Amino acid sequence: MRDIKFRAWNDKLEEFCYAGPKESDFEGFGIFFDWVERWNLPLMQFTGLLDKAGKDIYEGDIIQWHNKCYGFWICGYVKYEKDNACYFVIDQHETKNYLWYGINEAQFEVIGNIYENKDLLDTK
Repeated sequence: MRDIKFRAWNDKLEEFCYAGPKESDFEGFGIFFDWVERWNLPLMQFTGLLDKAGKDIYEGDIIQWHNKCYGFWICGYVKYEKDNACYFVIDQHETKNYLWYGINEAQFEVIGNIYENKDLLDTK
């Protein structure tokens, strides 16, 4: 079973705040979600996937990987879509790439996020 973890972007502090379960401690989740709701902060969930360096991949992360099938690099941000019930990587051309596409290749690399490094989407 994957870890259930969340993060929220705090614009005033210009940093992420994280929440995840500690052994049988769900009180922290309640406090975190109250805070997120009160300040209307964007909430992002952990995808359950790790990049090639072992870093957690969250919604809003900017990732890149080499598509070995087609021989080119893909760079975009991670987004969950309820209608499709899955995570996508949306590139600079608004093309949707399923996040699980390259899982077996273990080539995903988190290079930033849409709050601190949005410019990475313009240059890749």
